[in-house]
Amino acid sequence: MKVKTLEKLAKDMIDYIINLSGFEHIEDIQLNVVDNLESGDMAECNYNDSHGYIQLNIASNMINDIEQAKYVISHELGHILTREFHTYYVNFVGLDDDDMTSICSNVYEQTAEILAKRLGRLILKLYEQKDK
Repeated sequence: MKVKTLEKLAKDMIDYIINLSGFEHIEDIQLNVVDNLESGDMAECNYNDSHGYIQLNIASNMINDIEQAKYVISHELGHILTREFHTYYVNFVGLDDDDMTSICSNVYEQTAEILAKRLGRLILKLYEQKDK
């Protein structure tokens, strides 16, 4: 998908959902649409734990059409809206990227993805009703 098209859609979805949700600081979300990500993922959210910023990176070469783009962006917005879950985990349990085999890390990863999937479906439905 073209970077500019994907960027325009992502900005529109972010603005709409963030304003609808009452998210405190939209400027805390930094959007980057690039050709590809090192991780090989379609998109990823990176958290800056000390300042609370969230960097949303989207790989344009992994996304084939507008429907897939909406789904991926909705999923990542699910992560953004639950950033406090990440903050809690990092501060009280600790996130050790070198030890992703611990029970705590596995539970965190699974729970974070389940939350993002559920919220992502709701976010997508809300966004699709925007102009109706």
